[in-house]
Amino acid sequence: MYAQPALFVIEYALAKLWMSWGIEPDVMLGHSIGEYVAATLAGVFSLEDALKIVYIRGKLMQNCDAGAMLSVALGEAEIQTYLTSDLSLAAVNAPQLCVVSGTETAIAQLQKDLENNNIACRLLHTSHAFHSEMMEPVLKEFSAEISNITLNAPQKLFISNVSGSWLTEKEATDPHYWSTHLRKTVRFADGIFELSKEPQRIFIEVGPGKTLSTLTQQNLGLNSEQVILTSLRHPKEEQSDITFILHSLGKLWQAGVTINWSGFYEEQPHYRLPLPTYPFERKRYWVDAQFNKPQEDAIAIYEDLEDWFYVPSWERNMAPLGIDWESMDKKGSSWLIFLDNQGIGANIADSLTKAGQEVLTVTPGEEFAETDYRCFSVNPDKKEDYQALAEDLGLRQLMPDFIVHLWNIDPEKTEFTVYQEQGFYSLLWLAQTYASSSPEIFIVTNGLYDLMGQEALIPEKMPILGLCQVINQEYPQIRCRNIDIEGENLLYSSKSRSPQPPLVRGASDTPDSPRRGSQEIGDRLIAEFLDPQKELIVAYRGIYRWQQTFKPISLKEPKKSNIKLRKGGNYLILGDLTNSLGRIFAQQVAATEDTTLLLVAHNSIPQKEEWINILTQNEIKESVAQEIRQIQELEAQGVNCLIFSPESDLNEVMGQVEEVHGVFYATPMSSPLSAAPIQLLERSQSEYNFQTKAKGLYPLAASLQDKKLDFVLVQSSLSAVLGGLGLGAYSGANRFLDAFVHQQNQISETPWISINWDACLSEEDKQRAMGLGSRLVPFALTPEEVRAVIDRVLASGLSSQIIVSKGDLEARLKGSTEVKLSPKTTAETGTEVNQNLAQYERPNLANEYVAPRNDMEEAIANIWQEILGVEPIGVNDSFFDLGGHSLLAIQALSRLKETFQVELSMGSLLYEAPTIAGIAEIIEQNQDESEDLAAISEVLAEIQSLSPEEVEEQLKEE
Repeated sequence: MYAQPALFVIEYALAKLWMSWGIEPDVMLGHSIGEYVAATLAGVFSLEDALKIVYIRGKLMQNCDAGAMLSVALGEAEIQTYLTSDLSLAAVNAPQLCVVSGTETAIAQLQKDLENNNIACRLLHTSHAFHSEMMEPVLKEFSAEISNITLNAPQKLFISNVSGSWLTEKEATDPHYWSTHLRKTVRFADGIFELSKEPQRIFIEVGPGKTLSTLTQQNLGLNSEQVILTSLRHPKEEQSDITFILHSLGKLWQAGVTINWSGFYEEQPHYRLPLPTYPFERKRYWVDAQFNKPQEDAIAIYEDLEDWFYVPSWERNMAPLGIDWESMDKKGSSWLIFLDNQGIGANIADSLTKAGQEVLTVTPGEEFAETDYRCFSVNPDKKEDYQALAEDLGLRQLMPDFIVHLWNIDPEKTEFTVYQEQGFYSLLWLAQTYASSSPEIFIVTNGLYDLMGQEALIPEKMPILGLCQVINQEYPQIRCRNIDIEGENLLYSSKSRSPQPPLVRGASDTPDSPRRGSQEIGDRLIAEFLDPQKELIVAYRGIYRWQQTFKPISLKEPKKSNIKLRKGGNYLILGDLTNSLGRIFAQQVAATEDTTLLLVAHNSIPQKEEWINILTQNEIKESVAQEIRQIQELEAQGVNCLIFSPESDLNEVMGQVEEVHGVFYATPMSSPLSAAPIQLLERSQSEYNFQTKAKGLYPLAASLQDKKLDFVLVQSSLSAVLGGLGLGAYSGANRFLDAFVHQQNQISETPWISINWDACLSEEDKQRAMGLGSRLVPFALTPEEVRAVIDRVLASGLSSQIIVSKGDLEARLKGSTEVKLSPKTTAETGTEVNQNLAQYERPNLANEYVAPRNDMEEAIANIWQEILGVEPIGVNDSFFDLGGHSLLAIQALSRLKETFQVELSMGSLLYEAPTIAGIAEIIEQNQDESEDLAAISEVLAEIQSLSPEEVEEQLKEE
């Protein structure tokens, strides 16, 4: 019960110290008990009353039943699905960081569930479940205690934890507010969002450690140049408290804050010192305050909505002229070829072998095996088979320079899961296995792209391309490309076509006798593999080579609509109304008179007659409660809502009305459930994306076979075009959506439309806005803009894939999806390429930058750069000064253990050595110990193998 008064006293004393130095707060924000400090400084409480009430508050809370609290790396929307009646959302601290309170049993189960889903979480050191339902028994008594003291109108502005916005005079002077404050969710992230609206705000954490500073940095984004300072060092930091706070004071002065030096030196004696008699050099040194500066390379944002639209297109360009076999023979490279069943890969292998290349082939099988000389099989479903293959190649010193993956060339259509095993997951295992090397990977496919309008499309193959694109973004040393062919019609298999000049210089073929079929396709592909043109996506149709582009189209405000929502129309929405655009789709329908909405929800929604009791008694998940409230809101606007379970047969659903006029297919937006760096990407995250986005399209298309609707509008994502760090599976699933829409437009009478949306934010969705960071927030669409986009797309009558971007898409593509070469000197050009994965430059830290000094420090720096999104990182830079927190530390430790094969404790990164230099020292110590233990084990094994007589003889010799 004394922890809260102690914390209050420290924070209040620090605040008064800062104020005595002339640092007066313009506004304040506390976290839980910190709001009492802010209220006291603002004059709501007297100091005496505040100390009394804080003590009573702590005492009453300790009288409640014991509980537990868990910090979870999920946003507010995502965590709702895990909350049960025994759990409460205690705090929303950052876009992807919440705290859950509840009974010890419920928290233990939650921790287990989260860890099974690979979601980082950490148990907090508390004895009770603060800010939860378990505080209810003391609220009435605490409110009575508050009523016994004087509450004054605040004289300074501060943010309410309860609302996340400015505290009003009415709230500040209401005892009920302060009892509610004890129970309700701490909306710290909302508070930071409110404060961040003033771009030149300076944040000072007043209290022990840097917890709130780290959370503030997480909310603002690492690209924010707002100054964030702390007052006291962490207890484990070996630094003087005086030095630490004086350093922060110096930072304030550098930022342009006026210091009251008289107040600073008030308790110190002063003496007059004579100045030197010679004049100073007359040089001027100016210190500029560091506030937000516009980026010179900022991407243009288009104000006019008609300029936000693009469609995929293709440009014909020059195909490689041929292959210089003689030069290739001198160079010599290692090729790993995943053979197709059409003979193309076999012909490629044969040609490369004849050209003096080291060639190894792989076919699908039950398990890893060497089936013939340099011929292997792997089970596409087993990552360990790919690892075993890599180990074998390493022993032979044949690690591949080039990987050619042809398992997605198949004219016969098969199951979705089979395509993923031989496509998406096969590439995933390859990327994870060869992450430490630098191969060029070529994914050869057929049936991916709709160039001519008549290709036999196979959308199920498309997820591999999302992964291919993101590999280039997450692994700068790997280049991954896609080449799509047209099967046997790749070149001029038709007799009506004229033959090309020879494809191969130095080959025996003549223009009069060109090679046909798979051999010719193979040579054309080899030429493509070796060509210096490095486009991400290339397609061959007939004799022509095509490169994918995106063309802007202008969709003006419609005067006449080709498609519009009908008065009295019936519309089907598939998906939830919370973590998708489903809510905005529903509001679009609600704006049209006398409409009926058929909702096949993501969650199973109880019967309507149960809603009132369920909502008042808080007996269901918050996500379901939100969905119910949104349905009630729609019905209040006059919409007739018919609700169906996720398992409902769509034919039966649509049979509830005379005719369905349109369909909205809503899918979840990106979240920790759907996103993970490729090196950490597991099947569970990938399957989550495939289940929530892809699988629902099959029953929808089947139910519409004999129907002609006005439209089917599918929610896709701009990640299908731009990719994105951590979005390999998410991008792939959205690419499937787009390809499926293209396929349906070939065979369906109903126009299908997929829209690749950028981030879409509502006023209530502040966490997602802050998670994007200020660099991406300008591209986000408001609900009003989403509705305006839908109006224009429907009015245009286009049945296609429509990309929506407020910013110049070409510039965004150049920055986001351009294939990156590894930071090495290329043999062909002799030029050095220096690309990186980091999103932000190194912030201006107190310590100087010191580059990694050896391979170990370089490897650690690379891991930190990938996790924190910062580059460069110096060996003395603190993990936490760079925006790290305990949950990111969990990921960092996992990567470090995997890389160096050593056990590292959480404390080693959090307290003992939060720098690259410190971690490297610990790893070296552990490795030395491991080597010593290994040597001892060898000696013991040798001793155990000796007979007693031999042991005695050895001892005599010693």
